[in-house]
Amino acid sequence: MLTIVTNNTPGSATEITAGILKLSTGTQVIAGTDDATAVTPKKLLQKLVAYIAQATEAAPGWAKVATQALTNAGVDDVTIVTPKKLAVATQSQILTAFTTAGNAPSFTLTPSPAVTAYVANQRFRVKFSAAGVGNDTLNISGLGAKTLKQYDSSGNKIAVVLAAGQLADVEYDGTDIVVLDPLPLSTLPAGTIISSATSAAPSGYLIANGAAISRTTYAALFSAIGTVFGGGDGSTTFNLPDLRGEFVRGWDAGRGVDVGRTFGSFQIDAFSSHTHAQDSRTILGVVGAAAQVGGSNGINGGTTSATGGVETRPRNLALLYCIKY
Repeated sequence: MLTIVTNNTPGSATEITAGILKLSTGTQVIAGTDDATAVTPKKLLQKLVAYIAQATEAAPGWAKVATQALTNAGVDDVTIVTPKKLAVATQSQILTAFTTAGNAPSFTLTPSPAVTAYVANQRFRVKFSAAGVGNDTLNISGLGAKTLKQYDSSGNKIAVVLAAGQLADVEYDGTDIVVLDPLPLSTLPAGTIISSATSAAPSGYLIANGAAISRTTYAALFSAIGTVFGGGDGSTTFNLPDLRGEFVRGWDAGRGVDVGRTFGSFQIDAFSSHTHAQDSRTILGVVGAAAQVGGSNGINGGTTSATGGVETRPRNLALLYCIKY
């Protein structure tokens, strides 16, 4: 308050003349009709709060600026976001980059805030928590599982190929969730047999050991080979080919070299029919000999000496046969 010392008693202050001022009461401030008292900052704030409501989507008003933490969390709906804080959240992909949970083939994604509906062109950066098995799905915010697909070199959507820990851009196209990253250059279709120089199956492969495996977990492989190598339990499993200790032979497929074979059938070992030459010998005075009538040549009964192993085989090297799933 301004104090003016004069020899005379000062009068009340006006817009033109200095003088004594009274402080407004809260009621006077709220009423807004008094023009001869002074308003303190506190009472002014009370007036503003009472007069100007907090801003909403429907009405203007006062608003608080969001902190970076509130901006990143994306759950507050009553504060305003500055361009800088929005840029920081966008550049760090706070609201679009996540790691999946669950195991193949059923992956889940839980963004915060939650996605409320699937909409075409939604896009996320995803880290997959496990390797895929070919018939994988992704369920975002519990909205329902969508099939994961990937484009091949011809632009066709095919079963996705995923490695554990793989980072990928995915986009919902209105039907499927498509992994936009290109397929690995060495991608082979399910059912492909390889021989590996390792004692364990590489990632994405199973040892071709005749095992019964799940028709749903390995749906892509089941679709490729069916029950050719065994129907498992008849409903939930099927068998892998058992190539342990076996040589693989190309299927005849009507050529006529290996007649009567069905695809995937097993064939026991065989020895091609043949003869050996036997020259004559003169054998005299041997009882039990098979002698030529009218002559002295003959062969004594018996067998030739045994030679060789327990099977007929070429030179070879033991490797591990595996099948792509």
